[in-house]
Amino acid sequence: MNLLPKIAAALLVAGLVAGQTSPANSQPPVGASDPAAQANPAPGGSAPAATSSPAAVAPSAKPDAGGSGGPNAASTHAAAQPGKPAATDSALYVLGPNDVVEVSVWRDVNLSRTYAIGPDGRMSMHLINDFKAAGLTVPELRDLITEKLKGFINDPQVNVQLLRVNSKKYLLVGGVLRGGPVTLLQETTVLDALAAAGGFKDFANKKKIVIRRGTKTFPFNYNDVIKGKHTEQNIQLQDGDIIIVPEQ
Repeated sequence: MNLLPKIAAALLVAGLVAGQTSPANSQPPVGASDPAAQANPAPGGSAPAATSSPAAVAPSAKPDAGGSGGPNAASTHAAAQPGKPAATDSALYVLGPNDVVEVSVWRDVNLSRTYAIGPDGRMSMHLINDFKAAGLTVPELRDLITEKLKGFINDPQVNVQLLRVNSKKYLLVGGVLRGGPVTLLQETTVLDALAAAGGFKDFANKKKIVIRRGTKTFPFNYNDVIKGKHTEQNIQLQDGDIIIVPEQ
């Protein structure tokens, strides 16, 4: 019996099989990295360990539920809240006649509006009528209004802001560039007031400046004070003070 035809046929079949399973024509095996295989694992079997992509293991960029937002959250929060100007700190200002404040009462549009303190130092509001407001700071006025409203509103939430200062002023006259009445909102020395006035006129006598307070007078030698001499002359101004700069 001749075996050569059978051997040749077997070799031909083996070559065809090898060509079908070669790497160039083979399909990748279905594994854990196949999205369909991960979404539908075989029943009853544990899913094989998957090799995740970098995007899948990247940490979440969202802050936690508490809003901490990571180590830079504090600096970001601080940057979002601009600092309050200390020069016009109304919390220390003592209200007086003709000053204007804005009162906001949560969920009450009838009470939330602008109020002026009367010449007698009293202020009038709906429900609580009139009361003395002059002599109080802004926080003290807020607390007083809150206490008075407790008889009419359950847990009143009150906010008070100083809008205009009309009650406290000092006066600059004589040899300064910008004279006239000036609002006294913050602590102000004589030197502060003269600097805010823009300087002196050509013939101002800077050695003979006088501060008049009622029946009292206080001397002020500008040339000495700016050199660090007689600094006790650089007094704090009070409401109604008059700074007189004589001209030669």
